Amino acid sequence: MPRGRHAPPLEVRQTRQRGRLFAAASAVFARLGYADATAEAIAREAGMSKATFYEHFANKEECIIALFDVGLRDVLNVMREAADETPADDPRARVRVTLGAFLATLAEFPDDSQTLLVEIVGAGPRAMEHRDRALEARRRCWPHPTTRTRSPAPWSSSPRGRSAPACRRTSGTSSRSSSG
Repeated sequence: MPRGRHAPPLEVRQTRQRGRLFAAASAVFARLGYADATAEAIAREAGMSKATFYEHFANKEECIIALFDVGLRDVLNVMREAADETPADDPRARVRVTLGAFLATLAEFPDDSQTLLVEIVGAGPRAMEHRDRALEARRRCWPHPTTRTRSPAPWSSSPRGRSAPACRRTSGTSSRSSSG
């Protein structure tokens, strides 16, 4: 990235940094596990200083929660796009295509998948509560495979009921590109 007067705006640099930190965190969490991962290891993997890590996240828990949010958004966008391209009057096809999109995304991004499905569990009670709230919010927003109305998704989270934020459709940007 150019420096000085030819450098991109601060917001662009921060978005790129955050994307690199997410990619590094995903790799480190998948390789070492959440418990053994450190901010230093994540920063080193990203080719950045610990100070840069701490400009973006207060600690590794905040990092994994943010990474979880981006990963969940990306996976659900892929699933939603697959469902939207399938005729609503063919529920079996909609379920098959949506599940296929989910599994293909997990296979394509194994480090992200490990973090999204496994490492978030080891990140402690705050991360688990966040995960449960996020999954519940998405469950309430997910279209039923036979209609375009909202109803429960097939992966309901644990019964720790929390209030869910309103449903919102996000753009198809990916954590693996440069979103944050």
